[in-house]
Amino acid sequence: MNWRRLSTRYDWLIPAATSAVALAVLFAGVPYSLGYGLRPSSLFRQTWSMWMAYPEWGHGLLVIPLAAFLVYLKRNDLKQIPIRGSWWGLPVLILAIALFWAGFITDLQYAGYAALQLFTAGLVIWFLGTRFFGAVFFIWLFLSFAWPLVFLDQYVAFPLRLLMSSASAHALNLLGIATIRAGTAILSGPDPAAGVVTGQRFSVDVADPCSGLHSLFALTMVSALYGIAVFRRWWQVLVLVLAAFPLAIFGNFCRIILLTFGTISFGSRFALGSEEHPAWFHSAAGFFVYGVALAGLQLLGIALSRLSAKPSAAD
Repeated sequence: MNWRRLSTRYDWLIPAATSAVALAVLFAGVPYSLGYGLRPSSLFRQTWSMWMAYPEWGHGLLVIPLAAFLVYLKRNDLKQIPIRGSWWGLPVLILAIALFWAGFITDLQYAGYAALQLFTAGLVIWFLGTRFFGAVFFIWLFLSFAWPLVFLDQYVAFPLRLLMSSASAHALNLLGIATIRAGTAILSGPDPAAGVVTGQRFSVDVADPCSGLHSLFALTMVSALYGIAVFRRWWQVLVLVLAAFPLAIFGNFCRIILLTFGTISFGSRFALGSEEHPAWFHSAAGFFVYGVALAGLQLLGIALSRLSAKPSAAD
């Protein structure tokens, strides 16, 4: 065995491991900002608390293990890439340090998240090279799903509620079920001849949990995971990630229609329950969102596989 060659190939491991440990101490041990708490805490502690507190961001807990799994899947391809550290990692690291400091001064934890993302990129480029970073670029982007960007809720949730209520009302009217939209709620239309008032047959409010926000972020992560694990071409991964948005919206649309029919057939108590104690039917309909979206994702994946196989078959 050529020990000198082996040493040359892996001599980057010790400084890289030291840098990773220092980075972990920086982000897990240094009180960084107040965030949404009362006292300054480390970025890791803030991230953990938000993973636990916000269901729509709980999937972030799985991101780092899944990213490691993706690297493992790509291990044979990565072994073929020569390890040649690049000085291009230095400006990325300097930018990351500046961003980390700016977030510390302004008490902005999201700047810290961006800094950690850049630190990771800078270390990979510095020790392993630009070619290696290009090979793991999508895995590096996948790490961004770990960050709980709670501020997006106020910009995404309400527009989604309006979209879901409007689409559901139009669909029910097309099916011959008289429906009126009132804000984010869909109500059964009145029937004066039968003495039925507005909302008597059904009244379904598209609240924040029903907006599709919870499933949107998780399904986007699953789409990226599926694309990176299965496909090699960047455009295939991009198509799958972009498809997560309409698939999540369509799945949630099907859920609201299902809840409406459940209310019409069995009553509000059976189909919806209360805010404190949701009915089992309501909870089961939540899983229906993922079933519809994942089925669509699988069909799209099959179509992409066949599309990419056509040129090679022609050859």
